[in-house]
Amino acid sequence: MNEQNLPENTKKEVKETAVPVVSNDSQEINNDSPPKLKENTGSKGKTNSNEASKSDSKGDSQSSIQDNGGASLASEPFIDLLYNQIESVIGGENPNQFLCLTLPGQALTAKDFAYDYKNNAEKGPMVEANESRLANKLFDPCRVTGGDNGMTLPYQYRSALDTLTPKLNEKIAKAKNQLRELLLTPYPYDFGDENTKSYTLQEVFYRLYDDYVAAERA
Repeated sequence: MNEQNLPENTKKEVKETAVPVVSNDSQEINNDSPPKLKENTGSKGKTNSNEASKSDSKGDSQSSIQDNGGASLASEPFIDLLYNQIESVIGGENPNQFLCLTLPGQALTAKDFAYDYKNNAEKGPMVEANESRLANKLFDPCRVTGGDNGMTLPYQYRSALDTLTPKLNEKIAKAKNQLRELLLTPYPYDFGDENTKSYTLQEVFYRLYDDYVAAERA
């Protein structure tokens, strides 16, 4: 539209209602058009910085979760991590022994085991009984368990004695009692000194046996 052929009032209205036209190279053709706004990169830049800080903190946390050997503890099961940490503090150095943990643990009352040991006081019977009940429990050979196996040390000791010692034979026991009664039977005897005395059969037997051995050696 040619503005020269229009009246002054019409020209003014056209200028006020004109829409600015922008070319492909983002340069303004109409001088009266409002300036082009810049891209809002503030929020985007802030997001990038947050993401960078999160990634840095994540990397720091992963690098901090390292054991002494350099292996990542994140891949290690929690129960293994707990056991290794406790064993490093209270575990022994005997290769034939290992620490056994009970989960859940057993709650103990301090007064049930307390006595004045600093002044060499005698341990009370209740304390000894409580210690015995605690120490006599047996556990399966494992590193983590839920509780004892129901066996006690006195029971296992008695079972071992019953297994290792021979069982009582009633016939043999009866024969031994009869032989004992025979050897203790009164037996008067004269050993050649014309003096008959009362002995037991066992005494006469061993004296005659000693005389026989001496005669054979002569």
